[in-house]
Amino acid sequence: SLLHESHAKLIEFIKSKYAEAPLDSEAHAWGAPMKLGRAIAYLSSEDFYHAGQVGYIRGASDPTWDYYSTIYGE
Repeated sequence: SLLHESHAKLIEFIKSKYAEAPLDSEAHAWGAPMKLGRAIAYLSSEDFYHAGQVGYIRGASDPTWDYYSTIYGE
């Protein structure tokens, strides 16, 4: 639920700041300037990367946890 909440906040921030901006406009991700199109892809892949880390730790610490039904539904 924390992933969904933080992801929703990230999307709202991006929409509020860049909704009308062209994809080749400059944006900042972690202090580095880059094109908006690249920054959006970078931010979303970073979000999914960390979700995978959390899933790995949860699976390693709780062998009874059913990853597939938790993530993808039954």
